[in-house]
Amino acid sequence: MRRFTISSPRPNLNQTKSNPLHPSQSHRVTFFELTKRPIEQEKYMDVNNLNNESIFHLIKDETNFIKSLIKLKENFIEKIESLQIIPKNIQSLLFENIKELYQHQKNFLQKVHSLAKDQSSTIKVCFKDFNFQIFRKYIQNFEVILYYFDDLLQKNAQFSQICKDLEKEMGEKIKLLLFSPLQEINQYYLNIHKFLSNIDPKSDIYSSYYPILQEIFKISEEPNFHPYLYLFEHQKELGNIEKQIDGLKDFELENPRRYLHRIGSFRRIMRNKNYPGKYYAFNDMMIVAKAPKSKETTKFDHLFKYQEIQLRNLVDDENIGIQNAIEIIFPETADLYICSFSTSEEKNTLWKELTIDFNVKIDETSLSAEKLQQMMQKKRILVSYPKDKDSNIDDFPIPKNTNTEKRGNIILEIIQTEEDYLSSLNIIIEYYKKPLVQKKIISSEDSTEIFKQIETIFGVNKQLLELLKKDLPKNPKEISDLKIGNIFLQVADFLKLYIDYCSSYTFSMKRLNKYTSNSKYTTFISNTRKTVPECKGLDLLDLLIKPIQRICRYPLLFQQLLKTTGQDHPDFLEIRKTYSKLNGIATQVDQRKKAAEAAKFLVDITSKIIGIKKKFPLLEPSNPRTLIKEGFMNKKSVKKIQERYFWLFNDVLIYAKAIIRNHKYSYKGRLFLAGAFVRDLSSTNHTFHMIPYGSKKSYIFYCNSEDEKLSWINEIKNQILNLESKEVLPRIK
Repeated sequence: MRRFTISSPRPNLNQTKSNPLHPSQSHRVTFFELTKRPIEQEKYMDVNNLNNESIFHLIKDETNFIKSLIKLKENFIEKIESLQIIPKNIQSLLFENIKELYQHQKNFLQKVHSLAKDQSSTIKVCFKDFNFQIFRKYIQNFEVILYYFDDLLQKNAQFSQICKDLEKEMGEKIKLLLFSPLQEINQYYLNIHKFLSNIDPKSDIYSSYYPILQEIFKISEEPNFHPYLYLFEHQKELGNIEKQIDGLKDFELENPRRYLHRIGSFRRIMRNKNYPGKYYAFNDMMIVAKAPKSKETTKFDHLFKYQEIQLRNLVDDENIGIQNAIEIIFPETADLYICSFSTSEEKNTLWKELTIDFNVKIDETSLSAEKLQQMMQKKRILVSYPKDKDSNIDDFPIPKNTNTEKRGNIILEIIQTEEDYLSSLNIIIEYYKKPLVQKKIISSEDSTEIFKQIETIFGVNKQLLELLKKDLPKNPKEISDLKIGNIFLQVADFLKLYIDYCSSYTFSMKRLNKYTSNSKYTTFISNTRKTVPECKGLDLLDLLIKPIQRICRYPLLFQQLLKTTGQDHPDFLEIRKTYSKLNGIATQVDQRKKAAEAAKFLVDITSKIIGIKKKFPLLEPSNPRTLIKEGFMNKKSVKKIQERYFWLFNDVLIYAKAIIRNHKYSYKGRLFLAGAFVRDLSSTNHTFHMIPYGSKKSYIFYCNSEDEKLSWINEIKNQILNLESKEVLPRIK
């Protein structure tokens, strides 16, 4: 693998062709492509709301950009100019463009702030008379700016020391601040592109933004723009990693020739103890760090350069727990690191990357199992296990030895319960689904929804059972030897079918319930349950819950296997990986089921509120809502105080007028919570007021008691704080 390197002030694009992040023409969107490519959607967002959101994004990004320019101008530039430690002509080259940008952006931010007060303003108006030429000039000169900055750092000790002191004081690298104008131009493009992707591409509004995009693309087509933008991302990434690792001492990761290749987790074993760790593999070296569970940061442990290590390919030996392993040899320290991977493919990939791409030397001498075992007892070992992001597998202790009897019993339980489960699925299909459709008791459309994916799930589990029985030893004492982890891994991806089934289960049951008033249906169900022996007295509702119960049962069974399978067992790594996959699927099932139920709940609320569908869609796929609190309050209007019914969600407060005669409500309005202000007004009238973000209007509410008022205030404030912690951007009404 090759990524671009800096051997001169400007990145050499000829060395970047295999870099996946390289800004080659295939990865870039030309202005022509953007304007000619319609972005098709079923429904487009309200343009006024989009304008308000886009202006808010612009203000936020511009504020951060101004902060960067202030640090450069007031902290860095003014300090250097006052000390007069570099020639004036160099000063002019370094600082002139930054000063121009600072003044221009300061005026621009003031203009945007004033326009934001007018709700009819658009993002296009904000960019009217914007001087893109200042940015273009800065990017054209950026190569020279970086060259002189790096040259001064290396040759001028006083300049270098001032930069280090300022960086400690500001908490940011000055060199990264110099990249901020490039990042800001990129941000302008992203904001406008996001705006255009939510409106009809055939509209006049869409085409009216072409001039702004043309200016941005003129800048982006400058030869320096894309290479240096990607260089900035790499340097920023290295800076973030530097903050993650405690104890790096004076070693500085940031280097124009260094890039991050891979981050991975491992479990380090030393003197019969093990603890989690993390490795950071770069193109020229690897850092190994301890990773305590209680901390977000890691603790530096070891740094080794590729030219100082050798690799040895280890032969699999089940007796000592070596499988798909690579030994990393450190001649200087005599330490031994063994990385064991779940598959030979994963091992071969890393071996190829280290030996071919990074030219790590290979030690071709072989080791006997006895010799390796002796070395493992004396030296340090790193054993790497794959870890699924959805799994809490590290919470389980790793048994030293396999409990053969208990492991065999658990495997038998898995197979026997699988047979029972498959029998239940067969009953659903043969004795309920097919006759109900054939006799036209339920419609084919309802049948598809009620029995969603059930036949496909039956096929997957039938194949799983066949694989389990095929490899099952005849001797009961040898059942523990069955590599059940490997068998489940073959079908694990197909088990994701359960996610769709489980997420639609609630809706399927409601559709089925409408037939309970149908005499043909109830008679058929009753007769089948009583007369068909295979049903064992179970009706259709009892059986349709079985798939949900089964997919949630798998992780529990494999959790028990984990506790009885030691590192000495050949199925050890597969069991861990299988548990991770099954646990991840079960988690997704639970999340999708909850999301589906929440969506149905919002649909029910929407059906009660007359007029809300057209004015404010409660159900938004990109923004799942949760009901926090509901009830009556009095709301003060211009002329009088009116009783209204309120629904407080996690991001919005909706109110409506109650219509008693039909138990419904008439929609009156909504107040967004992000960025809103809430204050207690009076203890005598039990009142409080709320000002939504960007609104000039204050809303006053009257409650029946002090406790009720405090309850509403606390719940609203909690949701505002939650939105703030998640950095949810305010929406302007």
